[in-house]
Parts: sequence; structure tokens; C-alpha cells
Amino acid sequence: MIDEWKSSSSVMRLTFALVFIVSLISILFGILNYPVVGHDAYVHLNWLDQFSSLREQGVSYPRWLPDSFGGFGAPTFYFYAPLVYWVASLFYSIGIHSPSLLYQAAQVLFSLASVLTSFILLRQMDGSRMRSLLGALVYSFLSYRFCDVYIRDALTEHAALAFLPLIFMQFTDRLHSIVVYALGWTGLFLTNLPTAYICVISVTFVLLARRAFREIPLQGISLLIAIAASAVYLFPAFAFRGLVHQRHLFDLPMHTCQFGFVILDLFQGHFDWLRILSVATIIAAVLLLLKKQWAGGWSRNGWVWLIALAVFMQIPFISAPVWHIFPGMPFVQFSWRWNVILLLAIAAIYVKNDSSWSNSIIIGLALITLLSELTLSRNIFSRPTLPINAYRMDAPEYAPKWASNDPNEVIAITQRRMSDVQAVLLGLTMPDDSVFLISKSPTEWRFKVRLSRETQVRFHQFYWPYWKLYRDSTEITVMPDPNGLATSLLPAGQYEIALRLERSKSETAGSTASLVGLGILAIFLAGAGYRWITKEHEEQPVQVVTRNM
Repeated sequence: MIDEWKSSSSVMRLTFALVFIVSLISILFGILNYPVVGHDAYVHLNWLDQFSSLREQGVSYPRWLPDSFGGFGAPTFYFYAPLVYWVASLFYSIGIHSPSLLYQAAQVLFSLASVLTSFILLRQMDGSRMRSLLGALVYSFLSYRFCDVYIRDALTEHAALAFLPLIFMQFTDRLHSIVVYALGWTGLFLTNLPTAYICVISVTFVLLARRAFREIPLQGISLLIAIAASAVYLFPAFAFRGLVHQRHLFDLPMHTCQFGFVILDLFQGHFDWLRILSVATIIAAVLLLLKKQWAGGWSRNGWVWLIALAVFMQIPFISAPVWHIFPGMPFVQFSWRWNVILLLAIAAIYVKNDSSWSNSIIIGLALITLLSELTLSRNIFSRPTLPINAYRMDAPEYAPKWASNDPNEVIAITQRRMSDVQAVLLGLTMPDDSVFLISKSPTEWRFKVRLSRETQVRFHQFYWPYWKLYRDSTEITVMPDPNGLATSLLPAGQYEIALRLERSKSETAGSTASLVGLGILAIFLAGAGYRWITKEHEEQPVQVVTRNM
């Protein structure tokens, strides 16, 4: 790459140096533990802390977070993708216990992984090492990507983008293609479903634009393998979606307020770095399309068509009806999520277009990202804090459906009741009646009961149908009260009861399917590796050794 640097133009050198500096500053933000105070900070800090702690206590897949909502619990990870939190728990196991440090360690790791996967993709497109590395840095650190990590604090979306380049790679060997695509789709499913949904649409769009119909079966097979491998998460997530207030995921009025289209937001006066960096990404993509030499390359240039699609999906009013035509599109929530596709397309077009025009566009993106970095760098020194809320409020869509549909009411109940004991006797009781906690683990609470007559008890927990109550081996019915809290009618007597979180049939089926899917993926991976080793061996020149007699 040194020779490429020497032979490159001064504009190219300036572009590379500027992008490299901006990327390095972004990494330094993570190393210096930039305060996690963005849009989604309160939930990710809560989730990182609880998930990692529960893993440390021996729960391999902590689906229920017992401390959320003021200790009433939440079924968050029945529905939220777990891969990033499994990775974070590895850092937790080596002594990194601060939630903000866990966040930064995970995001830096996935940033570097994103550089690697996008570099491999761009090298496949006949890009030089220098331009491919530059494109990988653009994709991994500039504009919207910086916003994703330090402004939105969208940790799992950021992590998913490390897998995105894998599904666009091309190989002559079909087995190799299936393995790489399957790894990419599995990573996407286990990190961020909205991004995965965007990728399904994008890959379909690119294949049709390139008329690469032979690749469609390969993508189909890899998708099936990925769904099987991810079933440990996907099966319960879809089976139980009716048990939470999932509609809060779709509460966003896409064309009327700042939660919808960033272009409209700017015109309405909502100026912040999320809007500015998102619109800068859109402008850079549009400017690339205006380049004359691309005008004749639309017919089969999938990246150009992908830019057109991603820009269209962010135009206010015009594209809003489309969001409701595609089934599942409202699940994407925010139009600016299409910028992840734009950045990869910008990098892909850039590596094949060595011109002052394309370099100027990249310089512009780097400068506006640098300006945002310099503006936000004050937080490293002033260190505004967003401690994990004492009530540990979770995302409203993960409150069980038996709780109030109004998030404010859920918060009010949490604040009013969070100091209650673990089991409260309801109605008229005798002085000696009691139900007190004798042991507690993440998946089981044990109580000592002394009651003179049949009595209603309210537990310090939201009702969830897989928390079962037992007296010895006899199950006691648990029901939700009007506030969604778990209650039970206990018989008179002295005895012990156990409130246990049980494994559902969907979890069991998902675990079995994942084992099968991972086994198939391992077989394909072994086959692809064998072919590669064999091919490398066959291509090595045979050395003829002659001896003097």
C-alpha cells in the first residue's frame, strides 16, 4: 500500500488522511469512554448491566430482566436480539463491569469488524488496497455511523452493520457463497431485526437490478440456514409478540413530526447532529448519482439503484405510503436507518470511481463528521452523566400486555410500588399471617408461607405466563391484577412455595432448530474450507528438482 500512496494524487492523499483522522478520533472517543448519553442510552446501559450480570450468575440466555421497571421485571430478551450482549458479557467476565465501558468495548470491536468485512467486499470490486481501506473507513466511521454510536447510541444497529457487507460479496464457488451469506444473515438476525429487514429488501433489489437470477437460490438457501441458526432467538420472539405492547414500535407518525423523515425535520427546525449527519449522507449519495459517467451505467449497476431506493425511502410524504405497502416496513421505525445502505453504496461506487469529484464528496462527509466530533468532544471533559435510572425503566414495548398500555402509567406504578416487599398480603389478614422471601435467584423465588385462611398475595413482579408458582409439585394458579402485577390465591397453612421461570415450548424448539442450523452451517463451512485448501494446493506450481549425477 506504500507504493499506492506514492503513486496516488495529492487529492487522494488528502482524502485518505482526513478520513483516517476522523476514524481515529471516533475510535478514541470509545477508548476515552465517551459518556453514553444518547437517545437509547438508558435502555442499553440497563440491558448491558443486567444481561452481563445474569450471565455471570450462570444464566446462559437471560431472557427475563428481573430489575427492569423498578424490579417488577421485563421479558426484554424474549424479543430483543442477544448477540451484542453475549459479546459484552465476555468483556464482563474479564472484569469490565461498568455498563458504559461495556458499551464502548462492544462498539469499538464491531467497528473494527465492520472495517474488515467492508474492506474484503471492496477489494472484491477490484479496488486498490488504499481505496478499499478508505472506503471501509468511510462505511465504518463517517457521518451516520458516527451518529449511530455516539448520538443515537444504537448499539445493536451499529453491530449489525459489521455483517452487512457479507451478504453482498460474490464468489465463483457456490458453496463458499452460501457459507458467507449464511454467516452474514445469521449475524444480522441476532443483532438487529429492522436492519435485517432493510437488507432483505436491498439484496433483492440489487439482484434484480443486476439480473443476477442465479444468485437468488444461493441467497435463499443461506437465509434458511440463518433462520434455523438464529431460531433460539427468532422462534420465541415471533411466538410471543402478542404478549407485550409491541404496537409501541409503530407509534411513530412517519410524515408529520421529528420521529419520521430527517429531511422534513430540518425544514421544521429540528436541528441536531442526527438530522445533519443523516441529510449529509443523503446529499453525498445524490451527488454521486449526478456524476455524468454514471448516467450510462444504471441498467445493471445494483449500487446505483440501491442509492436511488435508499434516498427515495427517506423523502417525506412521497415515500410514506410505501412504508405501509410493504408488510413489516413500519417495523423499521425510522427512515434514517436507510443511511446504512447509502454509506455502503457510497463506498462501493467510490472505490471504482477515481476522480476529484468523488474525492471531494468523501472530503465533505469527513469534514462534517469532524465538525460533529469536535462539537461533541466537550462531553469527554464535562462528562454529563446518565446513570442507570433507579427505576431501571425499560423500553415501553417490552412491558407485558397485562400492564397498562400507557407507558407513563407503567412508570407511575413502578415508582409507587417499587419499595413494596416481594410478596404483599391483600385483604383482611390475621396478625401472624406472613409470606416472606427466603431465597432468590434470577429464575426462582422461594417463600415461606404462614396463613390462617385462604389469602390473596401480590408478588413484586409483572405477570408473565412462564413464571409458574408451585407448592411442592402442585402448581398454584397465578393471575394478573388490573395493574399487570402477578397475584395468586394461597391456601391456609404453613408451607414453602417457589415462583419459577420455566422454559417455553418455543424456546425448546428454537434451541433444537439452532443446533440443527449451526450443524448444517458447520458442514457447509468445512466443505468450503476443504475446497479452498484443495484449490490452493492445486494452484501451487510444481517445483522440479534436478540433481547432478
